[in-house]
Amino acid sequence: MRELTRRHDRFVVWKHLDRSLHGYGDVDAVAPEPDVPAITQDAVSIAAVTLGATHAILCDHVPSVRLHFFVQPYCLPQLFELDIWMQPSRASARWADPRRMVPFSILGLHGIRHLRPGAEAIMLLVYQGLSWKGRDKLAGEELKTIEKSLLDDLEGAYEACRTLPPWPARSALLKLVGCLRQGAWSRKDALQAFGGFALAGLAHPNFAVRQAMHRVQFIRGRECLMFKLMRRHGRQVPPDGVNALLDAAHASGHAVSTL
Repeated sequence: MRELTRRHDRFVVWKHLDRSLHGYGDVDAVAPEPDVPAITQDAVSIAAVTLGATHAILCDHVPSVRLHFFVQPYCLPQLFELDIWMQPSRASARWADPRRMVPFSILGLHGIRHLRPGAEAIMLLVYQGLSWKGRDKLAGEELKTIEKSLLDDLEGAYEACRTLPPWPARSALLKLVGCLRQGAWSRKDALQAFGGFALAGLAHPNFAVRQAMHRVQFIRGRECLMFKLMRRHGRQVPPDGVNALLDAAHASGHAVSTL
């Protein structure tokens, strides 16, 4: 991540950097779509040195995100995963344009560019907290991260609310952040914020349809091999072993590289 930060000034890790640095969880980053091919090329070219990886599997079957899986023999059966989002979405609506996220980033102690705490709190709130039911779903580590981030960088959270979400969701999301800052939850504001995202999806129907179709495939269990491995099996290599996974990935349309 440090080397990718050095080479690409619009590459930003947007959540859970600490978790990744401690060896669990995947790395979630964003970058503008024109930057992603070069980032992928660099990530694959340096993975043998930086990760001790022997193989890479690339997946382009998920709309607006490229998934990178790396085989590290000393970490098996766990794969290392790097996801680069070219266009984050929620409720099938576009939001958090990677170009707009760069001004909310900071260069951390490890030399890795990541979101400032307040902006990361908004990303986590939107993905982990909002739903069509409006209920408070935040708990455990996610809730602790959001609470600490709002305490450390409330102004960054408010500024991210005014900039990153689609405008129909901004006002309600700002109110919800205020409630969270007080240790409370507003179902009304959560519902209005989620509804704002859903409404914004109408502005980009083709994008919304692609997101919805992928969601249907996931619900029906028809997602691609590597997405299924990530979402349903925790990035664990199946019992058949690495070689069988590499062959199956190649046969199902994934780019497989020996490093």
